[in-house]
Amino acid sequence: MPDMQFLFFTKRECPNCEKAKTTVEYLRNQGYDVVEVDTDEVDGLTEISLRGITSIPALTLEEPIEDEDLTHQLLRAWTWGAKGFPEKEKIADYVESKIRGK
Repeated sequence: MPDMQFLFFTKRECPNCEKAKTTVEYLRNQGYDVVEVDTDEVDGLTEISLRGITSIPALTLEEPIEDEDLTHQLLRAWTWGAKGFPEKEKIADYVESKIRGK
C-alpha cells in the first residue's frame, strides 16, 4: 500500500461517529492506514480546522509530500451527510484509482 493514509475525525458523544466506525473498520480490514483524530482535543481541532472541515464525523485521504511547510497533501474529504458516508466500497475504489494513477 502506498504511503496514503486516512484520517478519521471524531469526537466523544457523537452518535454518527460511532456509526461511521463501520466504514473505518472496513478500510482497515482492506489494509488501509486509518488514524483516528479526536476533535475534542486541541491538536485534533487544529487538524480539522486546517483542512477546512466543519462537520464530523469526517474522513480524509492524504498522501505525504516533500515540502518544508507541509507534511501531507489532502486528496479527498468525505463528511457525514443525511445518508452517512458514501458506500465504503466506493471509498476503497477511489483509493485504488489514485494508486493506479487514474
